[in-house]
Amino acid sequence: MKKQYFITLLFLFTSYTVFSQTTSPKTLYDEFVVLHKAKKYEAAILPLSKAAEQGYARAQYNLGLMYEEGIGVLQDKKEAISWYFKAAEQGVADAQYNLGIMYTKGEGVLQDKKEAVNWYRKAAEQGNAKAQYKLGF
Repeated sequence: MKKQYFITLLFLFTSYTVFSQTTSPKTLYDEFVVLHKAKKYEAAILPLSKAAEQGYARAQYNLGLMYEEGIGVLQDKKEAISWYFKAAEQGVADAQYNLGIMYTKGEGVLQDKKEAVNWYRKAAEQGNAKAQYKLGF
């Protein structure tokens, strides 16, 4: 199973390498959305990863989600944290909220309630209702 998964990813990676080198992150992200809606999760990871690596914040957030949930990739909470952090630093409130959740639960990071509150606060300041609820607004 792992070998077949690896071969599929290798094929998809080589297929997208030429495409993604000259394609904008927004176009790559749009390709991810199409593949994700079609439930082609493994194929969706490649354009999403390329867009995230190019600094596209929504792609970084969604790649974090994919790693957190193990959709199209092996579940990896630490990798999810890494991508959420990159998106959160660019002001993505949903990523900030998710970091708060992960720090609250100690998933992928050491549990740290102060750090959780810090991330909830950043998300809440941008109007994220779930973060506002967590903080008691």
